[in-house]
Amino acid sequence: MKKCRGCGVELQYTDKNSLGYAPDESFDYCQRCFRLSHYGDISNFTKDISENQKVIESYKTINNALYVVIVDCFDGLIINEDHLLDYFADKEVLLVINKIDLLPKNITEEKINEMYAKALSRFNTRTNLNCFLTYRKDYTFNDMFYDFLDEKGYKKVVFVGRVNAGKSTLINKLTKDEVLTTSIYPGTTMALNELKFNGYTFIDTPGLLDEESYISYIDNKLIKDILPLKTMKASSFQLHEDQSYSVEGLFALDIVTNKKASVVFFVNNNLPVHRSKLSNAKKYLENNADSFKLKMLPFKSNWYEVQGYKTFYLKGLGMFKVSGNCKVNIRVNDKIKVYMNEVNI
Repeated sequence: MKKCRGCGVELQYTDKNSLGYAPDESFDYCQRCFRLSHYGDISNFTKDISENQKVIESYKTINNALYVVIVDCFDGLIINEDHLLDYFADKEVLLVINKIDLLPKNITEEKINEMYAKALSRFNTRTNLNCFLTYRKDYTFNDMFYDFLDEKGYKKVVFVGRVNAGKSTLINKLTKDEVLTTSIYPGTTMALNELKFNGYTFIDTPGLLDEESYISYIDNKLIKDILPLKTMKASSFQLHEDQSYSVEGLFALDIVTNKKASVVFFVNNNLPVHRSKLSNAKKYLENNADSFKLKMLPFKSNWYEVQGYKTFYLKGLGMFKVSGNCKVNIRVNDKIKVYMNEVNI
C-alpha cells in the first residue's frame, strides 16, 4: 500500500472526506498534506492523547536502530523530571535538544552547555545515551550527525519525541530536502514514515501529545499565539510590594514579599504580561475572563517558597525566573503541571 510521503498515512483514492485521500495513484501526497502545505488548512487536524499508546507500541516493531529523541530547548531543561527518555531505556539513544536559538541571545554557549549538563544529571550513568544541541542555522550538525552514525554503525534511525519538537524538520534538514510535511500544529505526522537516504533508513514517527502541556488543549488555530517561534526577549519586572502578573487567561503569578524581588518572563514575544497589585488580581481576572483570546480557566493555586531564585516552566508556553526572598503562587489550570528547578537562566 502506497503511503503519503509527507505524513506517512496510507493513501486511498475513493473517499475525499477521509484521511489519506489523493486523486489518483500518481500523487505522492495526501490531500491533507497538500492543503496544509499550500493553504495552511488545518481543518482535518485532531488531538487525541489516547493515541500515544499506539505510537509507543509502534516503537517495539523497530529493532536494531538508533533512536533519536528530539525535545525543544525548554523541555530539555526539565528532562530530568520528565519520563520521555524512560520509554527508550533499553535503546541506544541520541538526545537532540532542538531550537536552541529560541533562548535569549545573552546566554553564552558555555552557559547553555552548563544548563543542559545539569538538566541531564539523572542520566549520567546511562551508557547508551548521547546528547547533541542544535538550532535552525546550525550548518555543522549534519556532519556531526552522520559521523556519529558511522561511529556507532547504525543504518536505521528512528526519530521520536513529543509533538512540535521538530522531528520532521530535522529529517528534512539531514536529507537537504523538503520531502516530509512540517508545521507547528500537533498531528502533522500521522504514521510511521520511512525514508531512504544515502544508504540510511530514516523513520519519522507521530509526535506524542503531552497531557501536561498547553499544546494539547489550546485550539490549533491559536497555537502560533502561544508557542515561542522566535528568539525570546526577556520581560523583566522589579517589585517592592505584593504584586500579580497575568498572561492572558493562561496563567497568573502572585508574588508576596516584604522586600524587593524580581521576575523575568520568557514567553512568546507577542504575549502581553499584565502587572497589577496583588489586591486587584482577582478582580482583573473576573473582569477580563470573557475577553481573553487565549485562556485555560479556571485556575488552581501552586505555592512555592523562593530563597535566592527559582526558575519555573510551563510546557508549551515558556518559563519565568523569580529572584528574591518571597512566596509565589502560580495559578494555572489543573491540567498544566508546574515544573521548577534552579537553572539560573
